[in-house]
Amino acid sequence: MADESTLLASAAAPVVMYALARGLTMDDITAASGLRREDLIDADARLPSARVGAVLRLLAARFPGEAVGVHMAQAAPFSFFGPLAHAARYAGSVRDALAVFVRNRNLLAERLHLALIDGAQEVVLEMSHPLDHSGPGPGPELAFGVGARFVRECVHPRCRPTRVEFSHPRRGPLATYREHFAAEVLFERPRNAMVFAADALALPVQGADPVLYRFIQGHLELARERLLQREPDPALTRVRAAISVNAERGEYGGEALAKRLGTSLRSLQRLVQGHGSSVRQLLDDAREADARALLGDPRLSVEEIAFLLGYSAESAFRRAFKRWTGETPASARRAARAV
Repeated sequence: MADESTLLASAAAPVVMYALARGLTMDDITAASGLRREDLIDADARLPSARVGAVLRLLAARFPGEAVGVHMAQAAPFSFFGPLAHAARYAGSVRDALAVFVRNRNLLAERLHLALIDGAQEVVLEMSHPLDHSGPGPGPELAFGVGARFVRECVHPRCRPTRVEFSHPRRGPLATYREHFAAEVLFERPRNAMVFAADALALPVQGADPVLYRFIQGHLELARERLLQREPDPALTRVRAAISVNAERGEYGGEALAKRLGTSLRSLQRLVQGHGSSVRQLLDDAREADARALLGDPRLSVEEIAFLLGYSAESAFRRAFKRWTGETPASARRAARAV
Protein backbone atom coordinates (compact mmCIF):
# COMPACT_ATOMS: atom_id res chain seq x y z
CA MET A 1 0.00 0.00 0.00
CA ALA A 2 1.36 3.45 -0.91
CA ASP A 3 2.28 5.71 1.98
CA GLU A 4 -0.05 8.72 2.09
CA SER A 5 1.19 10.25 5.34
CA THR A 6 2.46 13.81 5.68
CA LEU A 7 5.12 15.64 7.64
CA LEU A 8 5.90 19.24 8.49
CA ALA A 9 7.57 21.34 5.82
CA SER A 10 10.00 22.44 8.56
CA ALA A 11 11.35 18.87 8.54
CA ALA A 12 11.53 18.75 4.73
CA ALA A 13 13.28 22.09 4.19
CA PRO A 14 16.70 21.07 5.61
CA VAL A 15 16.73 18.00 3.34
CA VAL A 16 16.11 20.07 0.21
CA MET A 17 18.54 22.81 1.27
CA TYR A 18 21.25 20.22 1.89
CA ALA A 19 20.66 18.66 -1.52
CA LEU A 20 21.04 22.08 -3.16
CA ALA A 21 24.22 22.76 -1.16
CA ARG A 22 25.69 19.46 -2.41
CA GLY A 23 25.22 20.53 -6.03
CA LEU A 24 21.86 19.03 -6.96
CA THR A 25 19.57 21.40 -8.85
CA MET A 26 15.96 22.15 -8.01
CA ASP A 27 15.07 20.47 -11.30
CA ASP A 28 16.81 17.29 -10.08
CA ILE A 29 14.89 17.41 -6.82
CA THR A 30 11.53 18.11 -8.46
CA ALA A 31 12.01 15.34 -11.02
CA ALA A 32 12.78 12.82 -8.26
CA SER A 33 10.17 13.90 -5.72
CA GLY A 34 7.68 16.40 -7.11
CA LEU A 35 8.73 18.93 -4.46
CA ARG A 36 9.11 22.54 -5.52
CA ARG A 37 10.88 25.39 -3.75
CA GLU A 38 7.55 27.13 -3.05
CA ASP A 39 6.33 24.06 -1.14
CA LEU A 40 8.86 24.89 1.57
CA ILE A 41 8.00 28.56 2.16
CA ASP A 42 5.36 27.88 4.84
CA ALA A 43 7.16 25.93 7.58
CA ASP A 44 3.82 24.86 9.07
CA ALA A 45 2.49 23.31 5.84
CA ARG A 46 2.29 19.52 5.60
CA LEU A 47 3.94 17.70 2.71
CA PRO A 48 3.64 14.08 1.54
CA SER A 49 6.21 12.00 3.42
CA ALA A 50 6.92 9.95 0.30
CA ARG A 51 8.19 13.04 -1.53
CA VAL A 52 10.70 13.84 1.20
CA GLY A 53 11.73 10.18 1.24
CA ALA A 54 12.45 10.43 -2.48
CA VAL A 55 14.90 13.29 -1.89
CA LEU A 56 16.63 11.31 0.85
CA ARG A 57 17.00 8.32 -1.45
CA LEU A 58 18.33 10.57 -4.19
CA LEU A 59 21.02 11.86 -1.82
CA ALA A 60 21.96 8.35 -0.73
CA ALA A 61 22.32 7.29 -4.39
CA ARG A 62 24.34 10.36 -5.39
CA PHE A 63 26.74 10.12 -2.45
CA PRO A 64 27.39 6.44 -1.72
CA GLY A 65 29.74 5.73 1.13
CA GLU A 66 28.83 8.98 2.92
CA ALA A 67 26.82 9.36 6.12
CA VAL A 68 24.68 12.08 4.54
CA GLY A 69 21.98 11.80 7.21
CA VAL A 70 24.47 12.59 9.98
CA HIS A 71 26.07 15.29 7.83
CA MET A 72 22.68 16.99 7.44
CA ALA A 73 21.98 16.66 11.16
CA GLN A 74 25.14 18.56 12.05
CA ALA A 75 23.73 21.79 10.62
CA ALA A 76 19.94 21.34 10.52
CA PRO A 77 18.07 23.95 12.62
CA PHE A 78 15.97 22.76 15.54
CA SER A 79 12.93 24.13 13.72
CA PHE A 80 13.23 20.71 12.02
CA PHE A 81 10.98 19.52 14.88
CA GLY A 82 8.44 22.34 14.41
CA PRO A 83 6.70 23.56 17.59
CA LEU A 84 7.69 20.40 19.49
CA ALA A 85 11.24 21.66 19.98
CA HIS A 86 9.99 24.80 21.69
CA ALA A 87 7.56 22.83 23.85
CA ALA A 88 10.30 20.51 25.11
CA ARG A 89 12.25 23.47 26.47
CA TYR A 90 9.52 24.03 29.10
CA ALA A 91 9.60 20.44 30.39
CA GLY A 92 10.80 19.66 33.89
CA SER A 93 13.20 16.79 33.11
CA VAL A 94 14.88 15.07 30.20
CA ARG A 95 12.22 12.36 30.37
CA ASP A 96 9.45 14.98 30.18
CA ALA A 97 11.17 16.63 27.22
CA LEU A 98 11.36 13.33 25.32
CA ALA A 99 7.74 12.63 26.26
CA VAL A 100 6.72 15.84 24.44
CA PHE A 101 7.97 14.29 21.20
CA VAL A 102 6.42 10.90 21.94
CA ARG A 103 2.96 12.31 22.76
CA ASN A 104 2.90 14.68 19.79
CA ARG A 105 4.79 12.58 17.24
CA ASN A 106 2.00 12.75 14.66
CA LEU A 107 2.27 16.52 14.57
CA LEU A 108 5.75 16.06 13.17
CA ALA A 109 4.97 13.15 10.84
CA GLU A 110 1.89 11.01 10.47
CA ARG A 111 2.37 7.25 11.00
CA LEU A 112 5.57 7.96 12.93
CA HIS A 113 6.14 5.43 15.71
CA LEU A 114 8.03 6.89 18.66
CA ALA A 115 8.07 5.26 22.08
CA LEU A 116 10.00 5.37 25.37
CA ILE A 117 10.70 1.88 26.68
CA ASP A 118 11.89 1.61 30.30
CA GLY A 119 14.39 -0.97 31.48
CA ALA A 120 16.16 -1.54 34.76
CA GLN A 121 19.33 0.32 33.78
CA GLU A 122 18.46 2.08 30.53
CA VAL A 123 15.63 3.75 28.64
CA VAL A 124 15.17 3.26 24.90
CA LEU A 125 13.72 5.87 22.54
CA GLU A 126 12.46 3.69 19.68
CA MET A 127 11.50 5.11 16.27
CA SER A 128 10.11 3.83 12.98
CA HIS A 129 8.19 5.12 9.97
CA PRO A 130 6.87 3.30 6.87
CA LEU A 131 9.40 5.15 4.72
CA ASP A 132 12.27 3.48 6.61
CA HIS A 133 11.65 0.33 4.56
CA SER A 134 11.00 1.90 1.16
CA GLY A 135 14.62 2.35 0.16
CA PRO A 136 18.09 3.38 1.31
CA GLY A 137 17.15 6.91 2.41
CA PRO A 138 19.05 8.18 5.48
CA GLY A 139 15.97 9.51 7.30
CA PRO A 140 16.54 7.76 10.67
CA GLU A 141 20.11 9.05 10.80
CA LEU A 142 18.88 12.60 10.20
CA ALA A 143 16.10 12.41 12.79
CA PHE A 144 18.26 10.87 15.52
CA GLY A 145 21.19 13.09 14.60
CA VAL A 146 19.17 16.28 15.09
CA GLY A 147 17.49 14.80 18.16
CA ALA A 148 20.79 14.01 19.87
CA ARG A 149 22.01 17.55 19.20
CA PHE A 150 18.80 19.02 20.57
CA VAL A 151 19.02 17.01 23.80
CA ARG A 152 22.67 17.95 24.27
CA GLU A 153 22.34 21.66 23.41
CA CYS A 154 18.85 22.56 24.62
CA VAL A 155 17.76 20.03 27.23
CA HIS A 156 20.83 19.12 29.29
CA PRO A 157 24.49 19.19 28.21
CA ARG A 158 25.34 16.00 30.12
CA CYS A 159 22.52 13.94 28.61
CA ARG A 160 23.87 11.91 25.72
CA PRO A 161 22.87 8.49 24.43
CA THR A 162 25.04 5.59 25.53
CA ARG A 163 24.22 3.67 22.35
CA VAL A 164 22.50 4.33 19.02
CA GLU A 165 21.06 1.53 16.89
CA PHE A 166 19.99 1.62 13.24
CA SER A 167 18.14 -1.09 11.34
CA HIS A 168 19.90 -0.31 8.04
CA PRO A 169 23.50 -1.04 7.00
CA ARG A 170 26.22 1.50 7.72
CA ARG A 171 26.49 4.12 4.96
CA GLY A 172 29.67 5.99 5.89
CA PRO A 173 32.78 5.82 8.09
CA LEU A 174 32.01 4.55 11.58
CA ALA A 175 34.09 7.39 13.03
CA THR A 176 31.63 9.93 11.58
CA TYR A 177 28.74 8.39 13.51
CA ARG A 178 30.69 7.97 16.74
CA GLU A 179 31.94 11.53 16.64
CA HIS A 180 28.47 12.99 16.13
CA PHE A 181 26.62 10.90 18.72
CA ALA A 182 29.56 10.58 21.15
CA ALA A 183 28.32 7.03 21.70
CA GLU A 184 28.56 3.49 20.40
CA VAL A 185 26.69 3.19 17.07
CA LEU A 186 25.44 -0.17 15.79
CA PHE A 187 23.92 -1.10 12.43
CA GLU A 188 21.64 -3.80 11.02
CA ARG A 189 19.90 -4.07 14.35
CA PRO A 190 16.21 -5.05 14.79
CA ARG A 191 15.15 -1.42 15.36
CA ASN A 192 16.11 2.25 15.22
CA ALA A 193 16.79 3.35 18.79
CA MET A 194 18.66 5.82 20.97
CA VAL A 195 19.52 4.32 24.34
CA PHE A 196 20.02 6.43 27.47
CA ALA A 197 21.14 5.56 30.99
CA ALA A 198 17.97 5.52 33.13
CA ASP A 199 19.31 8.04 35.64
CA ALA A 200 20.16 10.53 32.86
CA LEU A 201 16.46 11.03 32.11
CA ALA A 202 15.95 12.47 35.59
CA LEU A 203 18.28 15.40 34.83
CA PRO A 204 16.45 18.78 34.88
CA VAL A 205 15.84 20.71 31.67
CA GLN A 206 17.94 23.88 31.63
CA GLY A 207 15.03 26.18 30.77
CA ALA A 208 12.24 24.43 32.70
CA ASP A 209 9.41 26.75 33.79
CA PRO A 210 6.35 24.76 34.87
CA VAL A 211 4.66 27.79 36.47
CA LEU A 212 4.85 29.80 33.27
CA TYR A 213 3.63 26.84 31.25
CA ARG A 214 0.55 26.37 33.45
CA PHE A 215 -0.07 30.11 33.34
CA ILE A 216 0.02 30.06 29.53
CA GLN A 217 -2.43 27.16 29.39
CA GLY A 218 -4.85 29.11 31.59
CA HIS A 219 -4.70 32.04 29.16
CA LEU A 220 -5.56 29.77 26.25
CA GLU A 221 -8.47 28.12 28.06
CA LEU A 222 -10.05 31.49 28.86
CA ALA A 223 -9.62 32.68 25.27
CA ARG A 224 -11.27 29.53 23.90
CA GLU A 225 -14.18 29.83 26.33
CA ARG A 226 -14.82 33.41 25.20
CA LEU A 227 -14.76 32.30 21.58
CA LEU A 228 -17.29 29.50 22.20
CA GLN A 229 -19.65 31.85 24.03
CA ARG A 230 -19.84 34.11 20.98
CA GLU A 231 -21.03 31.34 18.65
CA PRO A 232 -24.87 31.28 18.22
CA ASP A 233 -25.00 28.37 15.75
CA PRO A 234 -25.11 24.89 17.44
CA ALA A 235 -23.40 23.18 14.49
CA LEU A 236 -20.50 25.61 14.51
CA THR A 237 -20.33 25.48 18.32
CA ARG A 238 -19.43 21.78 18.03
CA VAL A 239 -16.75 22.57 15.46
CA ARG A 240 -15.31 25.37 17.59
CA ALA A 241 -15.29 23.08 20.62
CA ALA A 242 -13.21 20.58 18.64
CA ILE A 243 -10.88 23.40 17.58
CA SER A 244 -10.41 24.25 21.25
CA VAL A 245 -9.47 20.68 22.15
CA ASN A 246 -6.89 20.52 19.34
CA ALA A 247 -5.55 23.96 20.27
CA GLU A 248 -4.44 22.60 23.64
CA ARG A 249 -1.80 20.64 21.65
CA GLY A 250 -0.93 23.59 19.42
CA GLU A 251 -2.76 21.89 16.52
CA TYR A 252 -4.71 24.24 14.25
CA GLY A 253 -4.87 22.12 11.08
CA GLY A 254 -7.96 21.25 9.03
CA GLU A 255 -7.15 17.53 8.70
CA ALA A 256 -6.63 17.19 12.46
CA LEU A 257 -9.90 19.02 13.10
CA ALA A 258 -11.83 16.69 10.78
CA LYS A 259 -10.27 13.69 12.50
CA ARG A 260 -11.30 15.06 15.90
CA LEU A 261 -14.89 15.36 14.65
CA GLY A 262 -14.88 11.88 13.10
CA THR A 263 -15.45 13.07 9.54
CA SER A 264 -13.53 13.80 6.36
CA LEU A 265 -12.08 17.23 5.66
CA ARG A 266 -14.29 17.57 2.58
CA SER A 267 -17.46 16.81 4.58
CA LEU A 268 -16.39 19.24 7.28
CA GLN A 269 -15.79 21.95 4.68
CA ARG A 270 -19.28 21.41 3.24
CA LEU A 271 -20.85 21.59 6.70
CA VAL A 272 -19.10 24.81 7.62
CA GLN A 273 -19.74 26.41 4.22
CA GLY A 274 -23.43 25.63 4.69
CA HIS A 275 -23.37 27.90 7.74
CA GLY A 276 -21.71 30.79 5.95
CA SER A 277 -18.11 30.24 7.00
CA SER A 278 -15.04 28.16 6.14
CA VAL A 279 -12.78 25.79 8.05
CA ARG A 280 -9.83 28.10 7.53
CA GLN A 281 -11.80 31.07 8.87
CA LEU A 282 -12.84 29.21 12.03
CA LEU A 283 -9.26 28.10 12.64
CA ASP A 284 -7.99 31.64 12.06
CA ASP A 285 -10.66 33.00 14.45
CA ALA A 286 -9.38 30.64 17.16
CA ARG A 287 -5.75 31.51 16.57
CA GLU A 288 -6.49 35.25 16.53
CA ALA A 289 -8.45 35.07 19.79
CA ASP A 290 -5.67 33.06 21.45
CA ALA A 291 -3.03 35.42 20.07
CA ARG A 292 -4.76 38.52 21.44
CA ALA A 293 -5.12 36.90 24.86
CA LEU A 294 -1.47 35.89 24.98
CA LEU A 295 -0.18 39.22 23.70
CA GLY A 296 -1.86 40.83 26.70
CA ASP A 297 0.73 39.30 29.01
CA PRO A 298 4.14 41.05 28.91
CA ARG A 299 5.93 38.00 30.32
CA LEU A 300 5.49 36.15 27.03
CA SER A 301 7.73 36.88 24.06
CA VAL A 302 6.32 36.89 20.54
CA GLU A 303 8.42 33.79 19.83
CA GLU A 304 6.80 31.94 22.76
CA ILE A 305 3.33 32.98 21.61
CA ALA A 306 4.09 31.75 18.09
CA PHE A 307 5.04 28.35 19.52
CA LEU A 308 1.86 28.13 21.60
CA LEU A 309 -0.22 28.84 18.53
CA GLY A 310 1.39 25.96 16.65
CA TYR A 311 3.80 27.92 14.44
CA SER A 312 7.28 26.54 13.92
CA ALA A 313 8.67 30.01 13.13
CA GLU A 314 7.95 33.42 14.63
CA SER A 315 7.93 34.99 11.16
CA ALA A 316 4.99 32.80 10.10
CA PHE A 317 2.99 33.99 13.10
CA ARG A 318 3.81 37.64 12.36
CA ARG A 319 2.59 37.28 8.76
CA ALA A 320 -0.62 35.56 9.87
CA PHE A 321 -1.36 38.14 12.55
CA LYS A 322 -0.87 40.97 10.05
CA ARG A 323 -3.27 39.22 7.67
CA TRP A 324 -5.92 38.79 10.39
CA THR A 325 -5.72 42.23 11.97
CA GLY A 326 -3.83 44.58 9.66
CA GLU A 327 -1.23 45.22 12.37
CA THR A 328 1.82 43.53 13.80
CA PRO A 329 1.84 41.62 17.11
CA ALA A 330 4.08 44.33 18.59
CA SER A 331 1.70 47.14 17.65
CA ALA A 332 -1.30 45.19 18.96
CA ARG A 333 0.55 44.65 22.24
CA ARG A 334 1.34 48.38 22.54
CA ALA A 335 -2.29 49.30 21.82
CA ALA A 336 -3.54 46.87 24.47
CA ARG A 337 -1.21 48.41 27.06
CA ALA A 338 -2.43 51.91 26.24
CA VAL A 339 -6.08 51.07 26.99
